[in-house]
Amino acid sequence: MGNRLNIYERVAKRKLEGKLPEYDGDWEMSMWEALDDGESIVVEIAPCVTLENGDKEWPQEALRRKAVVTLQDIREDCLQYEKETGNCSNCMGDGQMWTGWSADEGNRHDTCIQCRGTGKAVAK
Repeated sequence: MGNRLNIYERVAKRKLEGKLPEYDGDWEMSMWEALDDGESIVVEIAPCVTLENGDKEWPQEALRRKAVVTLQDIREDCLQYEKETGNCSNCMGDGQMWTGWSADEGNRHDTCIQCRGTGKAVAK
C-alpha cells in the first residue's frame, strides 16, 4: 500500500548513503518525529528484522542513524519518483493511500486523492 512514510524513508536513506555501517540485512525507518519548524522531519533508519509473524524489530540500537528530511526534499523526491516510474508518488502506484493507524484497526487506507485510484502520476 502507498504510504507517505515510504518517501521519508527513501529520502533519509539517500541522505545517509555511504554513512551507514556494514549490515547484512535491510535498513528501514524505525521512527520519525516532526520538528517544531513545521518544515522538517527527523527520520531514524536502523537494521530491521522481520519476525515469523510479520512484525518488525530494530534490535541493534548502536547502528541506528538519523537524517533530517525537509518538505523540499520530499517534493524533489516525489517528482523524481514520478519521472522514473510513471507512478503516483502519493500512493506509490497502487491507488491506495495510507490514512492513519490505530491500535484497534492497524493501518487504514483509502483511495488516493492525488491520482484518484489510478496509481499513475498526475501532470502538475
